[in-house]
Amino acid sequence: MRTFLLRLLAASLLLLLVGCPADDDDTAEPIDDDDVVDDDDSVLDDDDSVLDDDDIVDDDDIVDDDDSVLPQECEEVDTLSCPDDNVIETANDAAGSNAAIANWTGCEYAEGLTGPEIAFAWTAPADQEAYIELSGLTDDLDLLLLEENCEPDTCIDYSWNGGTEDEWLLFDAETDMTYFIVVEGFDGAVSDFVLTLDCVTGDDDDSVSDDDDSSGADEEDSSSPMDDA
Repeated sequence: MRTFLLRLLAASLLLLLVGCPADDDDTAEPIDDDDVVDDDDSVLDDDDSVLDDDDIVDDDDIVDDDDSVLPQECEEVDTLSCPDDNVIETANDAAGSNAAIANWTGCEYAEGLTGPEIAFAWTAPADQEAYIELSGLTDDLDLLLLEENCEPDTCIDYSWNGGTEDEWLLFDAETDMTYFIVVEGFDGAVSDFVLTLDCVTGDDDDSVSDDDDSSGADEEDSSSPMDDA
């Protein structure tokens, strides 16, 4: 009897030393190759730095070749007024320009404008008709008009005559509304230009004709309404 008890005790000790097999629920899941976990369970990127919200690039952001995020909003480099300070002579790649926006979503067909763009602001002092002309071109630049802010979806009119033809826009401005006039290069174009803003009030009949508002988008007739004045 004593021998049997000693053998039973020895067998029990052996089982305790060897241990029991793990349950199915205790089986560890393998770590994916893409997951790297440090000591405090934080997921690390390739250079072992913890990723935060600032490392996420929004769908609306454009990333250039050197991985820097480009803004999706233009900023004016100068302001215009009428009748004084209404002419600007510069180039679309001058200081303050950028090439961040290629598609001006507010205006139909305003796509593929991959050259530098440069913007100017004008706040209308009264309800009046305004005329913008872009001239003196040596390459294919286009003319865009935005209101309230300088974002692609606020584009309200667009002139895209081909080649080095002048561009122009005629529109009804509202009191205290800020308009952004953008000169943009088609297919990477860069050129010097002369930008002119002319304004008329209801009492003026000889600066701009009373024709219907239109833009230089009509390839068949790119003449300026000022030619009829």
